[in-house]
Amino acid sequence: APPDPRYYTVYYGTEEGCVYALEAGSGKRMAQLEGHTQSVNCMHALGQERLLTGSGDCTVRVWDLVGMECLGEIRTHTYSVNCLAVCQGVLYTGSGDCSLHAVDLATHSHLLTYSGHTSPVFCVKVLGSVIVSGSGDCSLRIWDAASASCLRELPGSPGQTDVMFATGHMDW
Repeated sequence: APPDPRYYTVYYGTEEGCVYALEAGSGKRMAQLEGHTQSVNCMHALGQERLLTGSGDCTVRVWDLVGMECLGEIRTHTYSVNCLAVCQGVLYTGSGDCSLHAVDLATHSHLLTYSGHTSPVFCVKVLGSVIVSGSGDCSLRIWDAASASCLRELPGSPGQTDVMFATGHMDW
């Protein structure tokens, strides 16, 4: 049987840059992770022990969920980090600077930049050897993960919310 959801820990980020850990059953605040200086826009759990958070302060932070402390900061973008995904030890981030970056999670070193969107990137998904990104420019792009070359652009329709709905971005 699956674990009782009352004992889950739920994490959420705030516009002020904090991440809170709550006990799902009681709503009791268990921890507050501080470090970002602007809004927390996205997060990704790496098992039970690590959490990645992307922020308007242009950084991704790596958190230790056992000690509830920041283990490191990754800064590769010049504008907000809006989305992130992880696959095989590589972190993929989408940003308000209209690009995606690939970063080695073990060393925090920048590997590749995926350029082509003309508006902020709001969603990223890794599908094997390709990456799919969605942007405020109403397009989806399919990228070769290894070379960062754009394999295909799937244009959306200006004035419609198809891509924005898919990204979950509602601040327009």
